[in-house]
Amino acid sequence: MGLPFPWLLALFVLGFAGEGKRRPDSVVLVNGTKLAGVVVYQDAAELVLRVGTRDTSYPMKEVSKVDALAANLAEFIDTWLSSKPDDEEALRDLANRCERCELAFEELLLRWKLVLAHPSSEEYHKALGHELRDGVWGLRDGERWVPLSTWLEPREMKNAWRLESTHFVLATDGDFALGIDVLLDLECLYRAFFQKFGRELHSYEVVERIGVELQSRKRNFSAPTKNAVSWFDPRGNVIYIDGEKGVDRARMLMDGTRALLCNSGSRQRVIDGVIPPWIEAGLSTWVGWNLHGELGRARWEPAPFTAMYRRVLEHDMREPVKVTRLLNTAPLDYDESELGQEHYAEAFTLVDFMLGAAGEKYRLRFLDFLRETYRGKGAPPQLYEALDRKGAEIEAEWLAWIRSGGYARRR
Repeated sequence: MGLPFPWLLALFVLGFAGEGKRRPDSVVLVNGTKLAGVVVYQDAAELVLRVGTRDTSYPMKEVSKVDALAANLAEFIDTWLSSKPDDEEALRDLANRCERCELAFEELLLRWKLVLAHPSSEEYHKALGHELRDGVWGLRDGERWVPLSTWLEPREMKNAWRLESTHFVLATDGDFALGIDVLLDLECLYRAFFQKFGRELHSYEVVERIGVELQSRKRNFSAPTKNAVSWFDPRGNVIYIDGEKGVDRARMLMDGTRALLCNSGSRQRVIDGVIPPWIEAGLSTWVGWNLHGELGRARWEPAPFTAMYRRVLEHDMREPVKVTRLLNTAPLDYDESELGQEHYAEAFTLVDFMLGAAGEKYRLRFLDFLRETYRGKGAPPQLYEALDRKGAEIEAEWLAWIRSGGYARRR
C-alpha cells in the first residue's frame, strides 16, 4: 500500500478560516471556574474533559454549563436526517445553523451541496467565495482562476480533493458530490454508533480524525484480499473505499464501524487489548446492515436479515456449527469471506443474539465483556465467565433461538 494518504503533499484545500482545526469546547463549573478543552465523554453523572493529552473527570453535579462540539454535531445530524433531501430552504437554514454552532466542516459540505444542486445561484456561489467571469462561475486555484466545471473534473489521487467533517477527512479522485455524501453518511454512522453504544461502552469522543480514501480508479485500490471493496487499516487509521463502480455502502459502513471501535476504544487508551475478530465482524455487520436511507443520510432502521439466519441453519445441517470454532476464527477468514457467507453469518447472528435475545438478558454482560476486550481480556473463557455460561450452553441457546425464529419475532 505504501504510506497512507500519499496525497497529503498535493491536496486542494476547500478553504475557510481555521481549516483543519477543531474549536475547543467550553465548560463552566458551579464555582465559576471556566475550562477549555475537548469534552470526550459526558453522561448524567460524569463529564471527562481532555486538555492536551490529559483527561480529567468532573461530576456533573459540579458542572454548570457545557458548550461541546459533539453535542452540536449530534443535533445537526438529527435535524439533517429529519429534513427532506430536496428541501432547498431546509438545507440553506441548516448550513446557517452550522455556521452559528461553529460546525465549520459540515457548514462547508452543505454549502457545496447547495451550489451543486443550484449552480446558477449567486447567493450560494458567493457564500463559497466563487467569482463570476464572463457569465461563468469559478474559483481560485492558487494564483489561477478556474471555471468550476473544470475544477470539478475527475483527477489523479496525487491531486485529490480533500473534504473534511468533524470526525473524518476524505480524499477522492472521483465524483466530488459523491465524496460529500460519503462523509455525511459516515457522520450519520458515527451518530448511530454512539447512540447505541456510547454510554454502555463508555466510548470516548473521537478526536484524532479518521482518514478515508475514496478511489474511483481500480488501479489505485489495493486491499488485503482481491475481492475487498473497502477495508479499514488500523495502523494508518484509514478507511479505503473502491469507488470504481459506485460505493458498496454496506461494506463501507461496516468498515466505518470497525474504525469507530478502534478509535473510540483501544486507539485512545494506553492498553494492549484487541477486539476479537468475531465481535468486530459481527458488530460491524450488525451496525452497518441496520443503517438505511439514501447515501448521505444513513438512518437506523433495523431489518430481520432472514438470509443470514438461514445461512447458519444451512451450514449447521451440513456440518454442526460450533461456537468454539467461531470464537477462534482468524481475521483473514473474515476478510476472504463474502458478506452473508458462513463466517459473517455466524458472527452476525451471535452478536445479534447477545444484544437482543431473550429479553436482552445477555446484553449488559456482553457489553461488559466488550469493554474488557480493550484491556486484553477477550478470550473465549473470559466470554463464558462474563455470561456465566459454558460454551456448550451458549451454543445450544443461540442455535435454538435461531431455529425457533426468535429473531423475527423480536423485531
